[in-house]
Amino acid sequence: MDAAQLRQSLRTLYWSTVTLADILRCPTELVMGWYYGREPVPVAVGEWLARLAAAHDSNPPPVGVLAPERLDQE
Repeated sequence: MDAAQLRQSLRTLYWSTVTLADILRCPTELVMGWYYGREPVPVAVGEWLARLAAAHDSNPPPVGVLAPERLDQE
């Protein structure tokens, strides 16, 4: 996974670089290095993110089913 693919995966997952660093328990600066292409994304991290992003893409959240048509109708 390259930096552009990492950025797209994070957008797909609605994650920030800080969130990813927290999940991986690593320094945010390390994730920022991957994000800007200064450091290579580890293969295991890239494969994991690709699987998560693909699962997220194939299972979108239901849109509009939780809120009433008009918010003032309760």
